[in-house]
Amino acid sequence: MDIRTEDKQRLLDIADAIREIQGYMGGTDYEDFNIREDVREEVSAQMVIIGGAAALLSDEFKEQYGDIDWDVLKGFQYAHYDEELEMDHHQVFYVAQHDLPEIMNDILDVASMMDEEEDLQGDSLNDEDKRDLESMQEDRKLNTKARPEEVDIDEDRVLKNDMGIYKTEGDKSTPASDEYPQEDDLKNS
Repeated sequence: MDIRTEDKQRLLDIADAIREIQGYMGGTDYEDFNIREDVREEVSAQMVIIGGAAALLSDEFKEQYGDIDWDVLKGFQYAHYDEELEMDHHQVFYVAQHDLPEIMNDILDVASMMDEEEDLQGDSLNDEDKRDLESMQEDRKLNTKARPEEVDIDEDRVLKNDMGIYKTEGDKSTPASDEYPQEDDLKNS
């Protein structure tokens, strides 16, 4: 099996694991998630699968499709669940409810781009068609890239991106909170 085929299989493994997590989570709120050890164990097990698949992606693939932070996904392989050590489940719940759906959309976009590229491999394109295709792919990459946006919250200037919310102080941006969202924050979302 060539590297491209292996990378595509790993990508599909990640998508399947995210679907499994979404199935386990369903309409679960934090209270249910906190009570149900079986759901927490299954979500953690699927996160380990996501991390393992991301770790096996080739460097070429990660570089070509750098819109996704593959290193963060790779870190999921260490998401083992241990009831005795787990005191607070907010982080896992937040990732499963808020981050994974966005990651799934990015994964599906990459899979779609890979399919389009495979469809065109056998076709011979003239120079104009090649430029058009490259332009479309570049536009898609720009549109799928997470771009920070500024928003006003309580008259503070805040820089919001896909990794969280940061207060802007002069030239430096600092995290608004060093903690993950708390239970009250999750109830409101």
